[in-house]
Amino acid sequence: MAESILPGAIHRETEFVRGLTGACGPNALAMGSCWSRQGGAPDTAGVYSFMRAKSLCEVSGACTIEQLHQAAQLLGFTLPEVRTYGEPWADWRSFFLRHAGQHYILMETADGQALRDAISGQGENATNLHYHFIGVVGHHEGGFSPRAGRVLPPGWWCCDGDNFVPGDVLQFYPDDVMTAAHPCAALALAGKVQAPHMPWTRNSDGTAHDDHGHKVGQGLASLVLAKYAQTAGRTGEVYYDQGKSFCLLDNGAVLNWNQQTGVHDDHAADVVGELWDKVQSVQQALAQCQSQPHGNPAADQALALAQSLKDLLGKV
Repeated sequence: MAESILPGAIHRETEFVRGLTGACGPNALAMGSCWSRQGGAPDTAGVYSFMRAKSLCEVSGACTIEQLHQAAQLLGFTLPEVRTYGEPWADWRSFFLRHAGQHYILMETADGQALRDAISGQGENATNLHYHFIGVVGHHEGGFSPRAGRVLPPGWWCCDGDNFVPGDVLQFYPDDVMTAAHPCAALALAGKVQAPHMPWTRNSDGTAHDDHGHKVGQGLASLVLAKYAQTAGRTGEVYYDQGKSFCLLDNGAVLNWNQQTGVHDDHAADVVGELWDKVQSVQQALAQCQSQPHGNPAADQALALAQSLKDLLGKV
């Protein structure tokens, strides 16, 4: 898979809350906690207060990977794998690849100043930054990235509360940048709730199919209709074709993206979905009529009309 990303909602928050200057550890744990619980916003201040009460961080928020490990355990999180501090860490990629797209990876760098986001071009809001904590939430093998909407080198999608870029956005650190930052420790954090996930695979004819074999035709309407063929959520999933990306969000909305117009809401998708539900109901009712011993010409005509509507919706 060219690009793997954690399923469900992922949030990024600045580490500079309450005037704290060294809270990257509580910040990274808070962002991981938010993804794991799939609820609420990141709360760096709350995790900081909890860790202070347990004597697991300094007044500034500074802490170690072992203190974060203890905090995560006390908060009830499952940790599938832990790599304690140690330099150098030559095979850090093996750890990351084992968990990328499945678990939140809370990692420590030995040279955080080297981190520079390939999307925004921004670096770290610090001087001579060494030991620093961030969260790794996905991996990209190189090539076109559906999430970024452009070609990216091999690298890692991250939540970094110290990066200069503002807002609830992810950072992308190419593999050579991450190598220069010298990973030296990591915790793999499992989700507490099952985040919705349905990966789509693009077919050579421009259609797509999901892991359950449901096929999606070309066009916005057929993509929207696919959500009624399978009840599993599609939070953060992307289907793209010929320069366009259709991003399916957890509230069922559809965003249309292209290089010329950027991102905009497409409320027509809601209408299409309602029409589809109605067509399905009509077809079920008419099918029952047709199952009667004697055919019903009026029902046959109505069924043909419903089928025509269904075919038309699939071409929108």
